[in-house]
Amino acid sequence: MAIDSARLYSVKEAAALVPSARGGHVCIRTLHLWREQGILPMVGRKRGSRTYWFVRGSDLIKTLAKDGNSPPVGPVCESPTERAEAIERALRMARAQGYMV
Repeated sequence: MAIDSARLYSVKEAAALVPSARGGHVCIRTLHLWREQGILPMVGRKRGSRTYWFVRGSDLIKTLAKDGNSPPVGPVCESPTERAEAIERALRMARAQGYMV
């Protein structure tokens, strides 16, 4: 699925667009950790005592492209080779951000 830069994604939708180092996609908590660390800007909307978080498509693209690679376009992993490349990109991005992986 391509990322629409003009769209506002729920955190659940955004997590489904970000490849994980282990294959598949990152969990929602990862995106909240990125928000807390200032890596991924989010928009909070209060409803009563709860805050619902959303991610702008443009911010998601910028965050995924920080390591010099373009964000995933279309299906993240169509073949075993593409899956291995997506895992390698995710590992490089995590290392560049200071994670020990």
